[in-house]
Amino acid sequence: MAARPNTSVLGATSRGLALIAEISGQFGPIAVWEPDPDIGRPARNAAGVAAVTADLATTVRDAAVVICTVPQRDVETTLTAVGPLLRNGAIVIIMTVGHEWTHAIASQAIPSHASIACITWFAPPPDVSSRHPKAPRARVVAGISPAVGAHPDAVGVVQMVIEASGAECFFGEAREIDGFAAVAHAVPAVVSAAVVRSTLTPRSSRDLDRLGGAPLAALTSALDTDLPTPAELAAVGDHVARMLRTIAEDLHEIASQLDAAQVDPALVERAVERRRAWLAARAQPNDTLALDDVTRIPPVAPRRRRLFF
Repeated sequence: MAARPNTSVLGATSRGLALIAEISGQFGPIAVWEPDPDIGRPARNAAGVAAVTADLATTVRDAAVVICTVPQRDVETTLTAVGPLLRNGAIVIIMTVGHEWTHAIASQAIPSHASIACITWFAPPPDVSSRHPKAPRARVVAGISPAVGAHPDAVGVVQMVIEASGAECFFGEAREIDGFAAVAHAVPAVVSAAVVRSTLTPRSSRDLDRLGGAPLAALTSALDTDLPTPAELAAVGDHVARMLRTIAEDLHEIASQLDAAQVDPALVERAVERRRAWLAARAQPNDTLALDDVTRIPPVAPRRRRLFF
């Protein structure tokens, strides 16, 4: 049994390179496939990278663990190309926003001898280029949905990869993870964009500068984060659409109250109390919070893992 599984990463994205820098100490130098030479050339000097090549077969031929970090728009074509090249028993980890969509694609593109797991980061992986060595690490959680036929040992390896990156693991079903991704990534950006479109005109923005627009800036701060791409929005589109309809119904009810000059006096206060309770719960250590689903515990404990490659 090899001391370390051979690992390759597909796509020299910023997230992929940040992940490599975090896990290469445990998994060794990692081969990277990147077809765009303008992206691949500077990636050769990134921390933890063994080599960067545009030859997909060379990158994955001997890899026991293949991590796909390509942009959402390229996931389907990449998985279709890599499927026939995978070694027997390979583990394919796909960094994606839409788990249901990706699992459907992967089930057709990846052979049955491979094990598949999708991952969504609920905070971006660390930016190695800008992080100060003494700066505190942000709490990062990775939502993981293994495919139905994934080997139990493979799930343990996926957990090992995530923990090597310094993140916490949250195991769930694909649809559950997609719902959380919609709330965490998509809905804040879409709602913020709608607020900007409906309130900020060239003249109003100048007036707000003078009169104080700090609350509006805070309300739309989601637009300062890593915005979801159109492909990522589409991948969790049914969740986003459902939530937007619920928000629209709530806003319509408030508008009706305002039109009738009969505003519920507790309209805002109830939301304030709910938010305070939520923030208080977030501040508690994870081990003090009750879990409502024991299936989130992975089937193989990391310290008792038996690797099958």
